[in-house]
Amino acid sequence: MPTKRLTADQRHARLIAKVALLAAAGNLIVSISEGHHALTTPWDAWGVPLLAAIYAICAGVAWFKPAWLRAAAWCALVPASVFMQGSLCITLQHPDQRGLYNIAAVMQFMPLLYVGAYTTLRGRSALWLCWGHYAVLMLQFGISWLLSRDLPFDPSHTQVMIQQALITTAVSHPLYILALPYIVRLRRSLDQARQDSYRSKARFLAMVSHELRTPLQSMLGSVDLLGMRLSAPADQRVLTRLRVATHQLQTHLKDITEYTQLEDPALSLQDIPVDLVTLCQDLLDDQRASIGDKPLALRLDLPDPERPLLQHAHGDPMRVRQVLLNLLVNAVKYTNQGEVLLRVRSSTTEPGMVCFTVEDTGMGIALRHHEAIFQPYVRLDEAKAHSAEGTGLGLAVVKRLVDRMEGHLTVNSTPGVGSRFDVILPMLHNA
Repeated sequence: MPTKRLTADQRHARLIAKVALLAAAGNLIVSISEGHHALTTPWDAWGVPLLAAIYAICAGVAWFKPAWLRAAAWCALVPASVFMQGSLCITLQHPDQRGLYNIAAVMQFMPLLYVGAYTTLRGRSALWLCWGHYAVLMLQFGISWLLSRDLPFDPSHTQVMIQQALITTAVSHPLYILALPYIVRLRRSLDQARQDSYRSKARFLAMVSHELRTPLQSMLGSVDLLGMRLSAPADQRVLTRLRVATHQLQTHLKDITEYTQLEDPALSLQDIPVDLVTLCQDLLDDQRASIGDKPLALRLDLPDPERPLLQHAHGDPMRVRQVLLNLLVNAVKYTNQGEVLLRVRSSTTEPGMVCFTVEDTGMGIALRHHEAIFQPYVRLDEAKAHSAEGTGLGLAVVKRLVDRMEGHLTVNSTPGVGSRFDVILPMLHNA
């Protein structure tokens, strides 16, 4: 059963939950492996499985209660820090070969502690945790150095290697702690730059749209007024061309505006009840007027047993309608005769998903163009040959919307035979 559409914070929490679950599994594997080779101390024998259990619990909390992520992070990071400090303390008291392995194992996981702090905690909490952990490390190193000054020095002793490992740690860890907040701030700056760039583009587009729509409306009003006064066939043909050209400009302007709106990083989608049966029937009724004199049939294929289920779907009805409308408009535009079929089914392989298929008997698309048609402002030579007007944004809008709705879009087309577009969207939350 697919979950409801997630916010950015929920997706972040679930990513952290997956990492925590992997950390739990890794701790169990390390504990079993070390125990098998007699490398564990009593502290490790109890601490590592306990950490694995804590990570697993925190993963569950982050997955099901994203709002508790910060509290779960504290509950995981503090015990991890205590375990590492305790393991290091035991090693410094008994600097043997097993202690050297213990230090190497602990030190390589400490940077992950810093990464976990900066990716889950906010404000200065991560800073205090990381520097506090490092301060305790330095305190232990200092005490160990003071206690070992009067001991006989043997360059071949394992203690020398342990001391070198401690020196490396003392030098490298501040670099991690200083670099991570810079990376976090850099990411935030990039996100802010994206938002500012979109806002600037949106303001410009809004101004241009306003300036263009006003004269376009005046042109349409003037054309309609002239149409009431001029009755000669030649005059009517000229007015028809003017009217069509004006409507095309309005359509192009609308396409560009819609595509730009989809670039908004903060774009949110609704998750409300949707009657897909009524929505699809209305779409086909709207398109019948655009067929004109073409010998073309529009048909809806929707199995009766699935109607009650599809009448109680969930999603963003405006965006679903926009996706299907663009596909149907393209199908009608590039099909001169035959049939345009809209098929709706609940997925048999992916529970909770709805499959929409728009199939036509039109001109088709060569295989080499199957990827290009979803790029913005792309119109194929075959389309131009059929004198079909458009900005080349319809399928780009469809692709971007389907991605935003966490769905899938595929195309299967053969030149001269027809095209089939399959859209799969998560819309049956109770399936």
